[in-house]
Amino acid sequence: MTTIMASIISGLLGVLLTLVVQRVICIKEQKVFVFRTLLANRHQITSDESVKALNMIDVVFYQHKDVRKRFEEFIEASNKKPVDGNLIITKYLRLVESVGVAVGMNDIDWERINYCYYNPIALAERTQENDLLRKAMLRNQMCMVNQNIAVVNPSMAK
Repeated sequence: MTTIMASIISGLLGVLLTLVVQRVICIKEQKVFVFRTLLANRHQITSDESVKALNMIDVVFYQHKDVRKRFEEFIEASNKKPVDGNLIITKYLRLVESVGVAVGMNDIDWERINYCYYNPIALAERTQENDLLRKAMLRNQMCMVNQNIAVVNPSMAK
């Protein structure tokens, strides 16, 4: 009887321990994912990946008050009018720094986050060209819509 109870208890403890370890590993992986994404996109903070990672912060770092405080500061700076790009970037990079500390990457400090990155000029130029092309396409579509309105109902034109 004692052997059976010991077997059942040890089996349950083994399963419970495995579940706890798996949960801890999953949370750590999520934190590292957010950190990697924010760090990789630190000079493209409006990219889809950055936005997704930023929106995960409250859930993934719910126990890290410093990270959540920095996130609130970043959101506040982002919503300020008039827009202050330098303030937004500084708050973003400070957020990345606090996320790095929370995941245990203490060697990646402010200096490294702020000044050590690869952002080729060609990429910036291509991004700018894509933005200009997108805006030109939107203008062209608006002109076409206005022309169609003028043809269908001349009194609505202009």
